[in-house]
Amino acid sequence: MIELLIVLVLIGLSSSIVMPAMWQQLEQTQYRAEIAKLKSLSSYCRHYAYFKGATLEVTVENNLFTVSDLSSGDTLRQLEFNNLIFEKQTFAFDSKATFDNNVLSITKKNGGQVIELSI
Repeated sequence: MIELLIVLVLIGLSSSIVMPAMWQQLEQTQYRAEIAKLKSLSSYCRHYAYFKGATLEVTVENNLFTVSDLSSGDTLRQLEFNNLIFEKQTFAFDSKATFDNNVLSITKKNGGQVIELSI
């Protein structure tokens, strides 16, 4: 019985050491995935505006990213991010501005770390 109790204590102790690092790694992976998704969305907007000849308006606020077509008024994409918070900003993508870089200010939700991403 005592041996079983010792094994359980050792398992609990080792898991208390390993679990915080594992959660931090999982959170970092989710953060990187959302940054990649954000870059992919900006590439989508740039290509859509160039090849369709449309003007797109991208609005970011809190954790919401919205892409709208200004000519038709339709919302093309709307995504909610779990780990990122944006300052309220609006960008326009059109066929002539394919090489313009817009700077997006992003705050990590739990860490409070502020980064600027060029989209």
